[in-house]
Amino acid sequence: MTNKLKVRIKTTNNLLKENTKLKKRIEALEFELWDITSSHKNVMDEKVHGDEIHCTCVPALRSGIKQLQAENAELQDENARLKQRIEELELDVKDMGQNFVRQANATDKWCLKAGELETKIAQFEKQVTELAKIAEAAEKVDAAWRGIPFHATRMGEKQRQEKIDKACFELLQTFDRRNATRGSE
Repeated sequence: MTNKLKVRIKTTNNLLKENTKLKKRIEALEFELWDITSSHKNVMDEKVHGDEIHCTCVPALRSGIKQLQAENAELQDENARLKQRIEELELDVKDMGQNFVRQANATDKWCLKAGELETKIAQFEKQVTELAKIAEAAEKVDAAWRGIPFHATRMGEKQRQEKIDKACFELLQTFDRRNATRGSE
């Protein structure tokens, strides 16, 4: 998992925790508001019996209720904003995961191609070795037909091996250039 993905997941988790705290606070404030409202309904509605007299706490209670209602509205707005941000981060995480899977699939594809190329190179090297043996046998046959001693027709082993190595290297370079040209198409 990339660092960027880890950071986004951690941020999402932190926002979820903060969202949960805000929900609990909103619930507590809503309960407190309900309690105040229900306890003082008659006073606030000014529906009192003729012999009931309002105390001086009524304006303070009304002010407190308005303040709690405003705080509740702010917290609900903040909660909605956090929910939206969480959804955005979840989409980002999902997109990053899909990109990661696409990149992993592409890497797997290239690894398979590299394996195939290694197999072909090994087969090619085996064929070169077999051709060298055939060439040596042909030299022996040719020397025998001409009546020339075999060792006189052969170049030194070191020179022969250098030529074979050089030919193999040139073939591999040609093969690499051809594959590079195909890969860029």
